[in-house]
Amino acid sequence: MSSQNSDPILIRLQGIQKSFLSDELETRALDEIQLQIRRGEFLAVSGPSGCGKSSLLAILGLLDSPSAGSYELDGQRVERLDNRARALLRNRSIGFVFQAFNLIAELTVEENVALPLSYRKEMSRAQRRSRVAEVLAQVDMSHRARHYPNQLSGGQQQRVAIARALVGRPSLILADEPTGNLDSRNAELVMQLLKDVHAAGATLCMVTHEPRFAAMAQRSISLYDGHIVADLPTADRAAPQMSGQAAEVI
Repeated sequence: MSSQNSDPILIRLQGIQKSFLSDELETRALDEIQLQIRRGEFLAVSGPSGCGKSSLLAILGLLDSPSAGSYELDGQRVERLDNRARALLRNRSIGFVFQAFNLIAELTVEENVALPLSYRKEMSRAQRRSRVAEVLAQVDMSHRARHYPNQLSGGQQQRVAIARALVGRPSLILADEPTGNLDSRNAELVMQLLKDVHAAGATLCMVTHEPRFAAMAQRSISLYDGHIVADLPTADRAAPQMSGQAAEVI
């Protein structure tokens, strides 16, 4: 996950807006977002339903384009790239972890994890197999490599999804409610794995509704009606709760 760029800022969003038109009515999902994410940072994004979290993550992941503003990823302006260039950059630089796992039922665990590498023409088949084996060991799923997703528990499926996100050594990992479909025990295990991934050097941006999981990040931002209304180190955010004062609703 290393980069040639020595700039400590991996992501710069300046004046990002996202609007949707329906029945001649304009809805602004994001409004003048200013955000920087440092290389190697763990950022949590919280806020009520409809506040713009999904829109922000889609723009960060190059799955959508802003209506206005600039997005710089690893020193490159990306908001105006064409679809082919966006797809190539997304494959090389971004790993995704989704709430619903998004594994392909007809593929084995190792085949699912290998998918992002299928576009890496410079890698031999042996190199791909070696890299898949490496990340499956990292998430403790080597023993399930030949199994199919429907043979796994929810927690195991999410660990496979994390391996898939890591396999291409991306600059950025985006996790969208990664514990949303898990019971409390598996949620804790997945969060510990994500903390380990961050500790190994990954830049991680995670959307979550869970205050206890947001508190595991180094920094937490809150969105409300498309605006960033709070941007604090998690220790500062937790302080009012510990002192008994009214805590901000996340």
